[in-house]
Amino acid sequence: MKTWYKCPFCGRKLAIIDNTINISGVFLKCHCCKREIEIKNNIESRNPEARVQETRVQRSEPLADTG
Repeated sequence: MKTWYKCPFCGRKLAIIDNTINISGVFLKCHCCKREIEIKNNIESRNPEARVQETRVQRSEPLADTG
């Protein structure tokens, strides 16, 4: 789902981000308050159940035959 990322200082809308994708290391400068903001969207810390389900899916896949 796409949502607006707002400046944590002045509240102005800066960019539309997809909150289903991990984002880090992206810097934007707010035109209103002139501060530099790093966009971080850590999905794993917000939804631990989804991480557990991904691990279960990965384990259920058959192992490749190396023989």
